[in-house]
Amino acid sequence: MTTQSAVLALQQPEELTPARDWTLTATAFEMLLEQLDDNRDRAAHKYVSLYTKLTRYFDWRGCDMPDWHADETMARVARKIEQGANITNFQGFMFGVARKVVLEAAKQREKEQAILKYLCYVASLEDFLDKLLDQDDLHSRLEAGLLQLTPKNRELLLEYFASSDEKNMEVRRKLAQREGISLNGLRVKVHRLKLTLETYVKSGLDGVVS
Repeated sequence: MTTQSAVLALQQPEELTPARDWTLTATAFEMLLEQLDDNRDRAAHKYVSLYTKLTRYFDWRGCDMPDWHADETMARVARKIEQGANITNFQGFMFGVARKVVLEAAKQREKEQAILKYLCYVASLEDFLDKLLDQDDLHSRLEAGLLQLTPKNRELLLEYFASSDEKNMEVRRKLAQREGISLNGLRVKVHRLKLTLETYVKSGLDGVVS
């Protein structure tokens, strides 16, 4: 993953469903209301009540933009109805769809957090690498160098640099405890890993990663 592709992934996140080529139509919405009640006024009242429950559900589950997720859920249910689904328990079916939307949203958040950690980590390393390489080559060589580190050491560097300034000390204290070393020992270890990474990147200039 390059930094450019990481930024694009954050700016243009994947749909919670595979790219939807269907939008909620007036016909599908009418069919959804008919599923709720034969009387349109009662159906509208039930719809509002269910929609409110959905937004509260998504808010309780920690989803950003609960209204958007409620709209997405209702749109999926409406599509199922339009496709001929026989729904005998509307509320149960609706919350079944909502649970799936929550899971998909959680996966999307995990992806975004991983990309943010990556971007933060790369930015923290550029200060000591940008003098070694042309900017056009920096990220590709950095990525190649990172792959030469063991997964444990790569993750240690990632966690060490990923936190905001106000959280750095607490995160690094926990990292030191996990590694069984002092904070100063952790700094020394991270410094050595950075030097090792720098060596990998330098050697990459000659086409050899030692």
